[in-house]
Amino acid sequence: MLIDSSSAILLYKTGLMDACGRAYTLVISRSVMNELIVPGHEGAEYFARFISEGSMIVSHEYRGCLLDLPLAGGERDIVLLYLSGQGEFIIIDDGQGAAYCRANHIPYINALLIPLALEYAGKIASGSSRHCLKALLDLGRYSREVKEYAAHCTAKMLESFMP
Repeated sequence: MLIDSSSAILLYKTGLMDACGRAYTLVISRSVMNELIVPGHEGAEYFARFISEGSMIVSHEYRGCLLDLPLAGGERDIVLLYLSGQGEFIIIDDGQGAAYCRANHIPYINALLIPLALEYAGKIASGSSRHCLKALLDLGRYSREVKEYAAHCTAKMLESFMP
């Protein structure tokens, strides 16, 4: 699974990164890594350790992909990693990045759906999932439509995103 920095930060703040690291093979680009390990920023030391322990893999494989995307930074590079054949899907919370994925039929979800995917896959308990879901609603900037989708999301709807 490919993940951008804003999604990783949201999952870190809710305490779900360790569960994600156990459940998924997490792949990021160098640009995402650089966004996550900025000295002095919340979670920087955690992500540096998470990466150095191999819980998150930094990939450079998109270099052969020469598409000019209307995205910048980590979101651009995560999409390029996907287009170069890495990852089954993307976790992205950037609105422009999500819109690009939708328009180009790239499978993606946002961090808000990760607690549900982990719960439905039996990787975390229901109570933990609901607690994290509430925390993500408080932390993230999700539209009414995204919140409604999460509220009615079933295991069947998330089966291709489950570990």
